[in-house]
Amino acid sequence: MKSKNKITVILIFVVVIASLLAGTVYAVSPEQQAIAFANEQFNKEWRGTCIEVWNTIGFNTPEEAENSYLGEPVQLLQLKEEAFSAVESMMSQTSLTPYYLFPVMADGRYVTDFEVRLKNGEWVAGRLGGDMVEFLQRVAQANNLNVSDCRLIRFGPKTAIFVIKDGKEVGLAYPNDAQDPVMSEEGLAAFKKTITDFFERPRNTSSNEVIVYGGNSPSKGGEYSFHQDDSLLERVSMYLDYFFGSR
Repeated sequence: MKSKNKITVILIFVVVIASLLAGTVYAVSPEQQAIAFANEQFNKEWRGTCIEVWNTIGFNTPEEAENSYLGEPVQLLQLKEEAFSAVESMMSQTSLTPYYLFPVMADGRYVTDFEVRLKNGEWVAGRLGGDMVEFLQRVAQANNLNVSDCRLIRFGPKTAIFVIKDGKEVGLAYPNDAQDPVMSEEGLAAFKKTITDFFERPRNTSSNEVIVYGGNSPSKGGEYSFHQDDSLLERVSMYLDYFFGSR
């Protein structure tokens, strides 16, 4: 057996045993799973799509598209199912989702977005395109923050960025065409008002209208679930394949 395969088998065995002993649901985090899956899909299929449509999504040349790669992901938040309050902090009323936006890069330059998420227990590639991560980068720079400091939340079709800065929760809605998009308490309050206006507007109780908390979900609470159909061994194997570069 090749040394690389021996190491992989040993690592899988160690992680599985440790996971069983600890009662852990995931051998690796959902973010690690998302990174492994996104890179696998991008290398197998989506880079080819970039090459085909290079001049419509931000690449300067076909060669740039051919050498494109994924950067670090941004994780989406959604509202919790509890009643929303405009006076409570946004952080206390949000939860993580298995929905990630990856920047597509070329020679260190941001080009566009690539999204992956868990849907019905399986990782799926959502779409290629958009400029959300670029906007997030501009916001972080304008506010002297790291991208990892910022929080991205989606409520139906509405999206906002918020952060706790100098002891205050500040934010702003997307899109924002300002050259230096500075987050503020007023900017976050405007986004909260969008949410409260939605819940407070009159409804036809006989229309079976549903409340959309996150993404494009047709049901209350959103479609975002961390449940995975793959076994523990399959999840570990996929990540180790990515980690050792065999995919």
